[in-house]
Amino acid sequence: MKHYSKFQLFGLIVAPIILIFMLLLENPSSMNDTAWKTASVAFVLAVLWITEAIPIYVTALLPIVFFPLLEVGSIKEVTVPYAHPLIFLFLGGFILAEGIQK
Repeated sequence: MKHYSKFQLFGLIVAPIILIFMLLLENPSSMNDTAWKTASVAFVLAVLWITEAIPIYVTALLPIVFFPLLEVGSIKEVTVPYAHPLIFLFLGGFILAEGIQK
């Protein structure tokens, strides 16, 4: 079982509270509903990244879950940027580097 630091526990507790609070707030006049939901998820992701409450690679995949649930976009629309050719180029480079290191 993993032991969490106080800072990580803070992130685990505060992130969902922030998301719920921001979604219950009224949208600012300069933002439409989709933009406000996207900003809410982005803020939660920032909290999770800063506190390292969950691994960063898991945090990076959370928009795939949150955006369809909040009706920001379909799963297909959300996952298209994850399949960009540059992502695969970097992934291949990291895998080669890890192999050379070992």
